[in-house]
Amino acid sequence: MAAVLAHGRSVWARGAQIFALGRKEVARALQRGLDLRPFAGLQAVCAPDGDVLTVYRNHDFRSLRRWA
Repeated sequence: MAAVLAHGRSVWARGAQIFALGRKEVARALQRGLDLRPFAGLQAVCAPDGDVLTVYRNHDFRSLRRWA
């Protein structure tokens, strides 16, 4: 889970901050010598105060679109 929080993209959606570790983030980390492939697809949902609510694996990031 720490890998997702440290290296994943961050999006605010539906009142929560979501960190997601996708193919792009894994590729960037590999260029720096860090192998995050086992964590690809992990998403962490955090409350506004920073508490982690849940962590799950989902390779479909379409639900992370920013809401207006």
